[in-house]
Amino acid sequence: MKFLGILTCLVLTLQMSYASPADTPMVPISQSERARLVGLQLSLVDDHMIKNLYFRKDKNVTADIGIKGGPVCGPIFHWSLSKDNVLTVTSVGEGIVQFKWTAIGFVQDGILVQSAGKMEHYAILKKLVKPD
Repeated sequence: MKFLGILTCLVLTLQMSYASPADTPMVPISQSERARLVGLQLSLVDDHMIKNLYFRKDKNVTADIGIKGGPVCGPIFHWSLSKDNVLTVTSVGEGIVQFKWTAIGFVQDGILVQSAGKMEHYAILKKLVKPD
């Protein structure tokens, strides 16, 4: 049963999307954009899905992923920024890619990201630490 819950969380990660406003400027994720993510606690804006992410200074991401009113898991992932400005989040140990962000746009109430060809909107819950 535990395996089914973990598998459900991984599948749900791939299904979440949000349509962005057409006028939001999206930019590649540069080192300066990466620095803006450090310490942020983000929450996916979605009626059915839960995807809360905390980007830590040690390049780990703590997460809550699941369905509202249903199963939720709390994995710890690792995040990195590639030479081609793609932010990749992988499982710790196995290195399995969980999701990639190819562009980002900071808006008044949060951020918009391009992930797997779809837009996702995250509210910024709080800034937990100052970046270096």
